[in-house]
Amino acid sequence: MTTPLRDVLAALPSGELGQTLKDDELQAYLKKHCDREADRKREKEHLLRDALYQDGGIEEVSAIVDRLFKSEVVRDRIKKMLPIARFSNPMKRIVGEMSTVYAEPAGRTVGGPDANQEKYAALVEQMCFDEEMAHVNEAFNRHRAVIVAPRVRGTGDAQEVVLDVHSAATARAVMHPNDNTLVVGWLTRCQLRTVRGSYETPAEWLLTTAHEWQFLTKDFRPIPATYTEHGWGVNRWVPISSAPKSQPDFWPGDDGEDLVSASVINLIVEALMFKETNTASRVPVVSGDTSAMPRGQDLDSASAFVAPEGVSITTVEIGTDIEVFMKAADHALERAGNNYGLSLANLTHQGVQSAEARELMLAPVRERRRKQVKQFRRFERELAVVMAAVLAVAAPALAFDPVDWGIDFGEPQVLLSKKERLEIFATERQMGLDNTFSFKQRENPDLSFDQAVDEVLFNIEKETERNVAMRPLQQISGSLGADVPDAGTDNTQSSAPKPAADLSWVSGVLRAA
Repeated sequence: MTTPLRDVLAALPSGELGQTLKDDELQAYLKKHCDREADRKREKEHLLRDALYQDGGIEEVSAIVDRLFKSEVVRDRIKKMLPIARFSNPMKRIVGEMSTVYAEPAGRTVGGPDANQEKYAALVEQMCFDEEMAHVNEAFNRHRAVIVAPRVRGTGDAQEVVLDVHSAATARAVMHPNDNTLVVGWLTRCQLRTVRGSYETPAEWLLTTAHEWQFLTKDFRPIPATYTEHGWGVNRWVPISSAPKSQPDFWPGDDGEDLVSASVINLIVEALMFKETNTASRVPVVSGDTSAMPRGQDLDSASAFVAPEGVSITTVEIGTDIEVFMKAADHALERAGNNYGLSLANLTHQGVQSAEARELMLAPVRERRRKQVKQFRRFERELAVVMAAVLAVAAPALAFDPVDWGIDFGEPQVLLSKKERLEIFATERQMGLDNTFSFKQRENPDLSFDQAVDEVLFNIEKETERNVAMRPLQQISGSLGADVPDAGTDNTQSSAPKPAADLSWVSGVLRAA
């Protein structure tokens, strides 16, 4: 049995349950413990992470420029250059290199009757589960903690299941009053766009527990008409965090701010580089008696310049070498990447290394992936159980039994040349570790297994026909494997062409085999 949140929060320090909280008491509790200055600050910081990852954050970085530079002229020039300085994104680059858990599709299975596996496989396919989990993997590496929940949308035959994902940018944890490491509910930001039946005060938060859910106003005041006991028996929000389970207040502190710093510095430095590129020039300096010089001349390299005898023209370089800014940007990118085992050569894709060299370069990334696979295996197992519980109530037609749930994460493939792939395949096939049909599928993922079988058999059939047709020529040249006639046989060649051999038997033999 689940317990209403108002009863959970009424627990006394002794552990005994006190009198159930009223709506105004619940509002006061949430404002005091979920709307602190630290909570609002964390929300802004993680909103900036999302903005930077999506090539945004110009307004936030402009505010940082205002704090860093005293000169109003300098501030104005930098801020004007920021929108065109977004071509390099350390946040996106490093997060992308770290988020490889779902680089290849994962295989998910459940036990029970075959119909249970078929229903679960169909649900996973309909949800585009691997693509959604790849998004979760990126959000996890960006925020270091996210919560994910299944949700049924639509009605009747149009029902479908989607995954909702929230981070510290849009969610807050409700902790147990006597245990600041135990989450008893989640507050997630929402936006309702209903025309009729709208509330006097718009709903901006959704409070979800294992017992109920309810919409709240901006200041956490419960909206009575929205209280619902969902009957799932579980909280639909499943968390995954880089912090240990005993982390107070759930969120893992400032972990990940190094990527934010690298991205902000990169934006500002690239803006400064553009500013210097725009203003750097050679200024001509005219010295001598210029009284006899023609007026209105253009001091430009594209036109001639007339000067009387005794007048000399020199140039003065104005501006800063942009190499300074390029080195600063690379330095920020390299140091941030080093925190996660990524070298600058790896981040900038420098050079063409062998497969072995690439593997050695990516060894730290592979190690991080192995650690994340452990986390995501536990997370997906819990998510499958929660999904089954939610669907059993919200969409029984889509429900499945999570018994004996299992997952096989796809391993990322090493980039190899065609020759290297064939050599490895031939060795593994000889050892019984691979087969031709699976290799054909890996080379062309659009093929089904049956299509791969048909294509391989077709190639064998045609090669067999070619081999048979080549035998007369091999006989003439004495090639190994040709049918050589006995010495007593008359080898006189007739000038008349022989009829073509009937090779229709080849296809029948192969298909029968």
